[in-house]
Amino acid sequence: MSELLLADLEQKIQEIIQESKKIMRHSKRHVLTTKDVTQAFQKLSIPDSYGYPSSIPISYTNKISHENQNIWFHKPQTINLRELVVKT
Repeated sequence: MSELLLADLEQKIQEIIQESKKIMRHSKRHVLTTKDVTQAFQKLSIPDSYGYPSSIPISYTNKISHENQNIWFHKPQTINLRELVVKT
């Protein structure tokens, strides 16, 4: 069951990327932007989704000191899609 879901998800992502690249080429640009992806979502009738699920907290607790400047950053989390799908 999960293999079928993952295959469907992969196919849908490829479809979104192909449509986004098509929009980028029609705009005569060489860089894919978020606006291209948003327009692909609209053309494919996919509802907008932004950011992380609200169940994943984001905290900027990691700090790097460089040349008397403190840089705070968010350590990327690895999200297991199988666990996420099983929860919902």
